[in-house]
Amino acid sequence: MGRMPDRCVGATSAIAEKHYRRRPLDLLRQWHIKIEAWILEHAGIEFVPEKAGLRVVLSSAS
Repeated sequence: MGRMPDRCVGATSAIAEKHYRRRPLDLLRQWHIKIEAWILEHAGIEFVPEKAGLRVVLSSAS
């Protein structure tokens, strides 16, 4: 068998597209929180987003 090509002929990478923009992950997080809140609101579920960031979770096991 012959070697498989690295890419399909004629296919372009999304990054190579003319109008592609790299955006920070925090921008994606902002939209995720808004969409999640909208879905939960329409489902009748109360939602209070917490402050973004890392936190320490202590184990209750002894």
